[in-house]
Amino acid sequence: MDSSAGDVFAFKTCCDLKVPDQNLEIQVRNVGDIEVVVRSRCELKGGGETMTIEYLMPHGEFALPPGDIKAFYCTMDAERWKRFKTLTMFDDRGNRYETSIA
Repeated sequence: MDSSAGDVFAFKTCCDLKVPDQNLEIQVRNVGDIEVVVRSRCELKGGGETMTIEYLMPHGEFALPPGDIKAFYCTMDAERWKRFKTLTMFDDRGNRYETSIA
């Protein structure tokens, strides 16, 4: 929460992409032994609420070899974020990868 994603995107893009409202960074690591193609969407659950985020940046599908990390960014209300207990990511084969939010 409260990442400086705008600075990251400005540094990594040649077209000076502006994303000042991106305050949440989600780092996804492939801890398995085969490549996984991760989608830029996630699901948050907690306190009887479920929220699906379809607008993670960068958008698309990304191949993650074993041990690699991919960072995704989005806008999230800080108070709402505190209510969530789990985050689930999805791959291109329909698998779900759920983790607890620390």
